[in-house]
Amino acid sequence: MRRCVTVSTLFFVVVVTANGWPIERIVCTSCTPKDRNGAVFLSSSPLFSSSSSTFDPDEYLSQDPYYPPLTDLELDNRKAELLLIARLTHGDKPTIADFKKHWFSERGKDFETLLYHADFGIGKGPDHWEEAQLVFQDLIRQDPTFLEPQARYAKLLCLQGQLEESTRWAQRVLDSKPWHFVTIETMVALCTAKGDTVLSELWKSRRLPNPSKPEARRQWVDRALQDAETILGRMQQQKETK
Repeated sequence: MRRCVTVSTLFFVVVVTANGWPIERIVCTSCTPKDRNGAVFLSSSPLFSSSSSTFDPDEYLSQDPYYPPLTDLELDNRKAELLLIARLTHGDKPTIADFKKHWFSERGKDFETLLYHADFGIGKGPDHWEEAQLVFQDLIRQDPTFLEPQARYAKLLCLQGQLEESTRWAQRVLDSKPWHFVTIETMVALCTAKGDTVLSELWKSRRLPNPSKPEARRQWVDRALQDAETILGRMQQQKETK
């Protein structure tokens, strides 16, 4: 059962659900210099269309847990992510940036470039949020099975104060990626802002332990891998019943 809490603060708005893996704190300025180099003028992208049509989240969101169709591409991406998670037992590699690179590239270079551009826009502040929102919405329209635009869109909606919609998008991502760093870390910030010390400590306890605590880190990785395998099984079952 999901447990959802929302709260707005002056500078940051976040979402909490019952299933999560808070790991590292999110900062608004989340792009690296490499991200900035990947920014493009949206008008030059063949993927982006600044559509004036209304974006209706109800076309994509439901009360049921969401698992993307298990296509060959999705399976390959999931296996690659499993390898990244498993390697976390070996020290400080892979980094969060390695996961971000993987997530952003799951649908090819054009999608990846637009995602970096929009994500950088979030960090640049409110003057750039409308453009970022249009990018996320357009990418969701083009491929509703691609979760990363939805994760970033949920983060942006939080910052904009659109709490209920943000919660729904965050839940959709966490249904099939309960270890997703960006979506989950917002939950830690929310619990702290809400003053819910119990939930706050819960999320903090689920952060990825430092490499200096190898046993705790190994247990965290084991749990994430188990969740990932379980979700893959559900996706396979979903495929077989259709």
